[in-house]
Amino acid sequence: MAIYRQALCPVCGTAHGSQVTETIPGKPYMVLARRNYWEKTLEFDPNKAFGVIQETGLGRGRSFRVLGYFSPEEDEDGYFPLVKARLLQAVKEWLDKGWISPQEATVHVGPAPRIAPAAKKPAPSKPPARKTTPKKEPTTMAAEKPRTQAEPEKETKTYKCTKCYWHADLRIPRTQCPICGAPIEEV
Repeated sequence: MAIYRQALCPVCGTAHGSQVTETIPGKPYMVLARRNYWEKTLEFDPNKAFGVIQETGLGRGRSFRVLGYFSPEEDEDGYFPLVKARLLQAVKEWLDKGWISPQEATVHVGPAPRIAPAAKKPAPSKPPARKTTPKKEPTTMAAEKPRTQAEPEKETKTYKCTKCYWHADLRIPRTQCPICGAPIEEV
């Protein structure tokens, strides 16, 4: 019997532990090397996108093709305020549990910590541009009404929670906080 110990992501709740990095060819159950999943999350990439746009239904071995990436400014579905609220709530939860100190929370707002010092490289004058494929119109399910280009954009309104600190600018009205479930009010 094997026992696995994994850490829960404080933002999304998924569990990650060690990853298999090398096996014997033809025998994937014979593990030669592992690495800690969380080590790769320490690196800071200033060009990292907020979200990914994928296409499905391409057949075996090509199920999810990446069409492009999007930033918080291009977020049409309202993911950014929810992810931001959850991230801030996770920091507050760890502060309340005593797992981190307020000083640690404020110190790491700057550059991300590194395990090993990296070799000194001259800073690039301009970050490299991210390759993106042209945006395609999203396909809709039969029950959904496709949005036409002539349809006007809905007005965004600001909402805030009456219990926790969650707030967001949304196009779709809400009645409950997505974090704590308390009623929300329009600001």
